[in-house]
Amino acid sequence: MIVAIVIVAIIVAATVYFVFPLRQTVDASTRAELTDIADNALQRIGRDVRLALPNSVRVTTSGSSAFVEFLAIRTAGRYRGQSSGAACGAATDELADIETHDEMVRLLQGLDPKQRAAVLLTAILDYSAEEAGRMLGIRASSVRSLTTRARARMKHEVVDPT
Repeated sequence: MIVAIVIVAIIVAATVYFVFPLRQTVDASTRAELTDIADNALQRIGRDVRLALPNSVRVTTSGSSAFVEFLAIRTAGRYRGQSSGAACGAATDELADIETHDEMVRLLQGLDPKQRAAVLLTAILDYSAEEAGRMLGIRASSVRSLTTRARARMKHEVVDPT
């Protein structure tokens, strides 16, 4: 009986001796995998926040959950090239003559908030009317109507600023 107990004790000790390092290896690989997932998530969040519209990032709470909200920019920068009338088509749009950032800001500030949001999302950030409508909580046709009215108002300001 004593011999059987000693043999069982040796077998258990050998099993623990070989299983414990194996368990540590599995734990280390699981920890490394979780660290990689967390690192990728933080890199994505950092990239998205860096590419967000300035001053649009905010933290919102809903109950006990916190969310980071921001207005994403599809194109980080848009530049107007010098165009010759024949090569690019003659621009008949008075808004094409706007040269300075300050003048564009002044024109946008003269719009109603909904018109300004519609113009920023569709004309400047290149969202479709459907996408802008979802962001603003209105129909796509309303976004198109707001954008058309805003452009007309801005054109009037460019042509007759009085």
